[in-house]
Amino acid sequence: MTPETHPSANAGLPPAITLMLVACISLIIANAASLWLNLAALEHAATEVNQAWATIGKLRQMRSSLALAENSWRGYLLSGDTAQLRAMSGNSESFVSALQEVEVLLKTRPDQGPPLARLAGCAQSLRTAFDSALDLQAAGRHDEALRLARADGNRLGTGDSQDDLLNMIATEHARLQDHNTHAYERFRVATVMGVVIGIVTLAVLVVFYVLIARSARRSRVAEASLQQANQTLEDRIAARTAQLANLSRHLLAVAEREKAALARELHDELGSNLTAINLDIASVANQLQPDQPAVAARLTRAMRVLKETVDLKRRIIHGLRPSMLDNLGLAATLQMHAEEFTERTGLPCQLDLADELDDLDPDTAIGLFRVAQEALTNIAQHAHAGHVEISLRRAPDGYRLLIADDGVGMREEVLERPLAHGLLGMRERIARLGGSLRIHPGTSGGTVIEARVPVVSATRPAGEP
Repeated sequence: MTPETHPSANAGLPPAITLMLVACISLIIANAASLWLNLAALEHAATEVNQAWATIGKLRQMRSSLALAENSWRGYLLSGDTAQLRAMSGNSESFVSALQEVEVLLKTRPDQGPPLARLAGCAQSLRTAFDSALDLQAAGRHDEALRLARADGNRLGTGDSQDDLLNMIATEHARLQDHNTHAYERFRVATVMGVVIGIVTLAVLVVFYVLIARSARRSRVAEASLQQANQTLEDRIAARTAQLANLSRHLLAVAEREKAALARELHDELGSNLTAINLDIASVANQLQPDQPAVAARLTRAMRVLKETVDLKRRIIHGLRPSMLDNLGLAATLQMHAEEFTERTGLPCQLDLADELDDLDPDTAIGLFRVAQEALTNIAQHAHAGHVEISLRRAPDGYRLLIADDGVGMREEVLERPLAHGLLGMRERIARLGGSLRIHPGTSGGTVIEARVPVVSATRPAGEP
């Protein structure tokens, strides 16, 4: 099963998880909104409470100022002491100042309008009494002022004003009680709502966690299944690749054996037949030369064609399996092949061949020769080179064959091209011998093909992988 066809490969979050996530987010937002609204309500209640306490403080100040002003006015009327008159003036001003502040604090309270109006009238009475006291003092009518004080003890009307102030203070205390009760109720409701929302949120989070854990467990199971399927597929591919590699190497070995057998047949049977035919034609031509020169000339031409056929046979045998490889060794065969390559293409070949190659087994020799043969063919067809170097040396770990040219080089994509059969054939031949093949650019341009194969006993049967 591939990732494209796996059921969980293209699926998004399950609907239940999405629903739980939306519910959790909604509850968190609702809780935050509730806390914000309750905080705003508490701030408003705190403002109202502070305003009520400020109002109570000013009302108490007005009561005190009013009582002191009345006492100072009576003390002045009874004693004529101007200090009492100054005290009355200061207390009257304190009363008026506090009244103005209370009017500002209670400007949004229409129910307190009538008491404020009466208190304003009381302030006017204090001003009038103060002016009357000044007039009496200026006229020296102190006895009349004394009789006035004894005759009318409530001329300022402070009793009603004190009652109004007490009623207003009681009203503000009632407001404070209402605000405290309301604030406590809102706090209780907010606490209950917070606890309920917290419990519900916790429950949603638990369910969300369970769904996520279940989804993760299913994902792990699906991933493990997918990995197992991929591993099975990779094992099959590796096994099939190994089978194909073994088949390719087996086919190479079979092809080499068949080429060797065909080369021997051509060399032994066809070679002997062509030699016999050549001897017979030469004998007949010599006998017919004096009497029938025209027939002898035709036989001579036939001998030339026969000689060309022998050369063709030799080239075919060399292409199938050079007989020199088994008789003279790999170094001599490479030298002869390089000379033929230079004669055919005009490209000079510089050879650096070791002499101590007697321990090469037949498979290694033919494998290295085929690599050199394929490399020279590629150079002639694609490299546009002017010079070729061939080196075969004994290395500490085996043998090292190097073919280098100074041509246009080989692009990286060519090395990975599926249809690069020549390169693939070289790789398979060297891999069959247990070696390695490396193709890389030369230091001064061109391409270098480097093959390394281990030392193998020369007694190994030919064609054995």
